[in-house]
Amino acid sequence: MANISNSYTGGDVLILDNIQLNNFPNGKVADLTYDDTLVEQKIGKTGNSINVYKQVGNKAKFILRVMRGSVDDIRLNSRLLLMKQDLPSFVALTMSLSKRFGDGTGSFLTETHSLANGVFTKNPGVMTDVDGDTEQSITVYEMSFATVIKAIV
Repeated sequence: MANISNSYTGGDVLILDNIQLNNFPNGKVADLTYDDTLVEQKIGKTGNSINVYKQVGNKAKFILRVMRGSVDDIRLNSRLLLMKQDLPSFVALTMSLSKRFGDGTGSFLTETHSLANGVFTKNPGVMTDVDGDTEQSITVYEMSFATVIKAIV
């Protein structure tokens, strides 16, 4: 499946600390982004370039949305509390995000992002909405990971 003109996806799998997460709300449940650049490039007056690799460009921001009060929420909150109580003895988070995609002819590939050396970066917020906003039933966790490896097989 080298050339994809049609794409079909589904069956994503998220694993935190070797345990599969399952209690997801509607909409986007996971978002992996990178805030920094991998290479800093400067162009000289004569068109020459200076390129410097920046390790900080590998740092990933990961936002995860789970159902409030679910088994996944309780597990994540427990890990957050452990980190806040004693950061030096905290066992860093690991995460795996696998996405399957096919071409409509039966061929498919799996893209897996393996994240390591993770920590929580913010406390999850909460809201009360008398108009019935469904977001009040969702807990949002923000994490940062120092190491991410992407593989497509």
